[in-house]
Amino acid sequence: MSKKTKFYFILFFSGTYNLGTLNRSQIFSDRTKNSGEPGVTHYVLTTTKNARAIDFIDLLVYVVPTILIEQLESTDCPEEAIFALASLAKACSLSLSWSITTADIESIEKEIKHWHSFAINKLPHNLYTINFHYIRHVPDILRLYGPLRGFRARCMERAVGFFDKLIKSTKAPGVNAGNQLTLVAANRFQNRTNNQEIFITDDNNDIHNIRDDAFFSNDISNGPEQLWGPHLAKSSTDMFFDAYNLMRYVRNFWARVRKMKANSLPPLNKDITIGKRLFMKKTTYDCKLPLDSDKNGTFLKLNLPVDKNAYRGIGSEDNSEMKTFFGEAILFFSHRYMSETRLLCLVNLDQGMRLTKYGYPCGKTGHGSIDRLYVCDASEIVCPVGVLASTKENLFYYVYEDMMKEPIVLGEIKRL
Repeated sequence: MSKKTKFYFILFFSGTYNLGTLNRSQIFSDRTKNSGEPGVTHYVLTTTKNARAIDFIDLLVYVVPTILIEQLESTDCPEEAIFALASLAKACSLSLSWSITTADIESIEKEIKHWHSFAINKLPHNLYTINFHYIRHVPDILRLYGPLRGFRARCMERAVGFFDKLIKSTKAPGVNAGNQLTLVAANRFQNRTNNQEIFITDDNNDIHNIRDDAFFSNDISNGPEQLWGPHLAKSSTDMFFDAYNLMRYVRNFWARVRKMKANSLPPLNKDITIGKRLFMKKTTYDCKLPLDSDKNGTFLKLNLPVDKNAYRGIGSEDNSEMKTFFGEAILFFSHRYMSETRLLCLVNLDQGMRLTKYGYPCGKTGHGSIDRLYVCDASEIVCPVGVLASTKENLFYYVYEDMMKEPIVLGEIKRL
């Protein structure tokens, strides 16, 4: 195979850039989703040892369109090859969504055609395997059977492989299997609840399935927002004055909600309830508690209101629209203003956000730095985000499930 051909396919890129640099960038600082699936992309470019199908899927969906394409753009790799690779990654990402529309299928079909046109004409015939041909049938399969996630066997394959290593008895494999199932379930229950009793099972209504140590706000469509421990406690904004000047951002929040000037608000209540975790829409988020902890908070995607008339003078009307922002959760807490209680989040927003040529978000803020603090309502959190460090200095890619389903419209920090 010629050196030039190595540019054309991911498994043959090893001769074109520093793989060690790429491998060091493949660490997610947070899991991209709350499931049993791993949140770390293994070093499958240099070794397939212990690699599973999910590792290659994560590589294709998250690493290829960000770090790998970044590397290829710094070489003399043909633009046609890069575009084809991005098309393949986008088609696979859309195909793995839980909800797929007719427009999504049309987009998948379009991206697959781009990839196939390149692969059939440019790749050596010994690389164009039957799997490449199967990809062309994915749109028809989606039309017939729905989202691939609905009938895939990945979760079962993972479970079989996991328990296969645990069940060692040859005389009583059934008893051994039952014991291992019970042990794994007990361990996961303990890890999930931190030794706390979590469910009140008076009936089957999800509204009643609330941790008995949780503080929760008003009910929402997917169940109540819940503030969980550990470190669930009564506190005061004064405790966070030196580190974050929390009351300043709380005041700005209520001024925004009440459509008033911050200096027009009456003195605010300093009492707050803090907690390590926020449970909302079947997803658990962590914040940076206690403050001296080395652990990071969950990186978030947020939809925040941006004032389009922010620089048109004091007399201009508020003209807000929702825009996308990314940042790390610093503190989850509840605060009461008059008769209204809200679950809030102090978040460190990235000020250097932008989109790559192929529509993937990136920025200058990773975990642990302080860029721009902001207090938002918990309901403005969209989903957890994985942070993928670039091979370039001070650059991070933000990846999450279904990121290609809708156009990403980034907001400007200065207009918040």
